[in-house]
Amino acid sequence: MHPILSDKKRLMLYLLVWIGLSSLVTMLIRFADESPWINAATFAAPLTMMFGFVNLSAYYICRAFPLGKLKFIYLIILLSGVAKLTTIIWIVIAQGWNIVLQSLDLAVPLHTAALMILYAVGMTFYLLSLAGHYLIITFEQAQKSERREFESQIFAREAELRMLRAQIDPHFIFNSLNSISALTTNDPAGARKMTLLLADFLRQSLKLAHERTIPLEEEWRLCFNFLEIEKIRFGTRLKVESRLDDKSGRCMVPPMLLQPLVENALKHGIGQTIDGGTIVIEAKRHDRQLHLSVENPVDDAPVAKKTGIGLANIQSRLKAMYGSDANFRSQTNDHKYRAEIILPAEENHG
Repeated sequence: MHPILSDKKRLMLYLLVWIGLSSLVTMLIRFADESPWINAATFAAPLTMMFGFVNLSAYYICRAFPLGKLKFIYLIILLSGVAKLTTIIWIVIAQGWNIVLQSLDLAVPLHTAALMILYAVGMTFYLLSLAGHYLIITFEQAQKSERREFESQIFAREAELRMLRAQIDPHFIFNSLNSISALTTNDPAGARKMTLLLADFLRQSLKLAHERTIPLEEEWRLCFNFLEIEKIRFGTRLKVESRLDDKSGRCMVPPMLLQPLVENALKHGIGQTIDGGTIVIEAKRHDRQLHLSVENPVDDAPVAKKTGIGLANIQSRLKAMYGSDANFRSQTNDHKYRAEIILPAEENHG
């Protein structure tokens, strides 16, 4: 459909422009043949408004002959010919309209000067209409290209997220199965309990994995289900402190965001110390930012070099979803390793 006819605001603006042009043509006819104002307006106004709708046909001429399809000189000749033909038809209609007005004593004397004015006005208006419609088509094409590029970025980002999620799941599953295998010999009851907890955890994580983001409070529960599994393996060596402020629970976060941090704390922190220790999990909201952190005791060896695919995935997911608005950082200080995620504090208002 024509872009002007399909939009009420554009159509109203277009009609206002042509009302102004009608006044201009009325003045030209009035001064060309010294016609009375009422005669000039009765003749020129409806004729010009009708020509305004005829000018909409320029859109389809421009669509049929887009810029670059013909050599420029051929395009100019073609468009000039179309403008000339349209103007001549308009003038013929004008003469017929003037004959109708004669019966109402509202006709104007269409002498040579008036006809020349109509010809000049018709050619100018139609050529300007052609130029305007080429601009509209160019703008539409630019918008379509921008929309396609944006959609391509979204598809690429979603594909990357799906790939990263697919990498996280087997990483955790392999570690958990190894733990169950170790318990089978020494603690069969513990192995059975851990298997049930693992099944429950996987059921929840698979359900949430289809979501782009989930409330932090759900991620929090998922993370502590994971810790329940690991407590069977670590026993009293594993202690957990959690601090979730009231404003953080409703914030939306990517699923499986905290679990890799906790898994890293167990593997490279608690798992490497004889006496175990305490993992501190904290979530705080500061205005428009959500701060998530996991802290664990470590030996003297630098922990950052031991991190693997889990933390790398976190950084990639944050970059893909939030760009520079989110970041991940970690540091080791006073025998404690602290990993922190900062991301926009967004709530689901749907």
